[in-house]
Amino acid sequence: MNRNAIPLASALQLSGLPRPNATHAVGGHGLQILLGLLGLAVGFLYYASFRENSPALVQALVGSRLYATWHLPTFLRPILSSFPSFIHVFAFSLLTIGIVGRPGIRPCLWISLGWTGVNVLFEGLQGLDHAAFLRFMAALPVRFDAFTAFVVGGVFDMGDVLAAVAGGVVAFVVSAFTNGKGEDHAA
Repeated sequence: MNRNAIPLASALQLSGLPRPNATHAVGGHGLQILLGLLGLAVGFLYYASFRENSPALVQALVGSRLYATWHLPTFLRPILSSFPSFIHVFAFSLLTIGIVGRPGIRPCLWISLGWTGVNVLFEGLQGLDHAAFLRFMAALPVRFDAFTAFVVGGVFDMGDVLAAVAGGVVAFVVSAFTNGKGEDHAA
């Protein structure tokens, strides 16, 4: 326990100033952060369980596949193959909203739209002519090898775009409910 915390609390009480709420002092909303972290955990487990080429972090922690004998059922593949796009937008939108600390409805909307836009932009880049993209990236004075590999190694999928939009919508709805059922605090 910080010894300075008790005199500060006493000083605030004597001054008549309200004691700050710890959630607001830290700048985060715990439930939104928790939901965002749970979303990241679900995404991690999805990659570790079902994706042949998992991101480097997943491979470093659990190897190439957590359960090598698990495969997505055929009837679920069209739906669940885009799940990472959904969960990425959902989780990072809620984490950002939680860290910002209970913003109003409009900031929640902009944050959700921002993460949706990032995913849609990256998905769109994967639909570019790869040879032209490689020439453009080679002409830059700084190398972005991981980014270039991501774009060239990916394939544009409209299902991923729709999943990213759905993730943004769900994150916005969740943030509206966790922010006080739609009140605009920062209008």
